[in-house]
Amino acid sequence: MLMRPVVIALTSAVLFLVTQWPLTTYATVYSGPMVAVPESVGTFTWGDGTNSLSQEWSVNNVNSSGYVYGSPNLGVYNKGHVSATAVPNADTFPYVTSPILFTEGDTVFFHGANGYYGAWHVDDVYPTGRTTLPYANLNGTWYFQSDGSGNFTPVPEPSSFIFLAGALGLATVSSRSMNKRPKRL
Repeated sequence: MLMRPVVIALTSAVLFLVTQWPLTTYATVYSGPMVAVPESVGTFTWGDGTNSLSQEWSVNNVNSSGYVYGSPNLGVYNKGHVSATAVPNADTFPYVTSPILFTEGDTVFFHGANGYYGAWHVDDVYPTGRTTLPYANLNGTWYFQSDGSGNFTPVPEPSSFIFLAGALGLATVSSRSMNKRPKRL
């Protein structure tokens, strides 16, 4: 008699955890805001705290576009109007070491000589109103893939599937054991 409330409580707890547990976690992609990043007066550095990438940019049109610069230490590629988190294979892009033009809404990818990948999603290029450098600032979001892969997409965590399978198995076993008990008259 005591067993039935324990099984019901256990099954309820498992079902609660299954419905509340996040089944998808993200790959090791860090991101952060780029706010008023000035052109031509220094480099912007981003990363995971241990590894990083650095890049500078310059303005093309103070209201809409600019350039990023490749180098022997950093390849660049403009993927256009895409979300960085929709890119599963940035390692296949044809990175160049020459200047690349970008416009608002573009996502520019970077591949460092250190083996790490990063991206900038450019939201806004706007004038500073100055007559000396910097003539424009940039707003956007930076991304950094800290496992060295070019995969910026959400990746299911294997432990989430194991947890889900175990929880469903436990719920199934619990419900079967309740059905097999003889009923008292």
